Amino acid sequence: MAIKLSDFARALLARPLYAVLATTGPDGAPAASVVWYGLDGDDIVVSSQEGRVKVRNAALRPPVSLCVYDPQDPQRYVEVRGTAQVSEDEGRALAVRLAERYVGPGAGEEYLALPPENVRVVLRITPERVTGNAR
Repeated sequence: MAIKLSDFARALLARPLYAVLATTGPDGAPAASVVWYGLDGDDIVVSSQEGRVKVRNAALRPPVSLCVYDPQDPQRYVEVRGTAQVSEDEGRALAVRLAERYVGPGAGEEYLALPPENVRVVLRITPERVTGNAR
């Protein structure tokens, strides 16, 4: 069941910090990737390229975990466990938005210049459990 993010979780996730996304492989082994992310309401959105391990894993086994910590105080963190849905990033809009969030204005142009066969996707994580330490 989807839940709302707490004020602490929302405040930490609103910052352009790096996150670690954990998925599960076909053999049950965990796989972790450092990712850029954004918020869409209470959902967390991650941009990736079709065919990458995290995308294949999330498409076949939707339960995922995303963890973000405060670089000024690494014991302050948020872990979001939820269900991921994979869909095409229409017009590469999320890839552009995240590039500009993390790098700055105009940084998304590189995603728009990619050849059409480099399909960008959105991993939309709907929170089902949020834990962490607000210290």
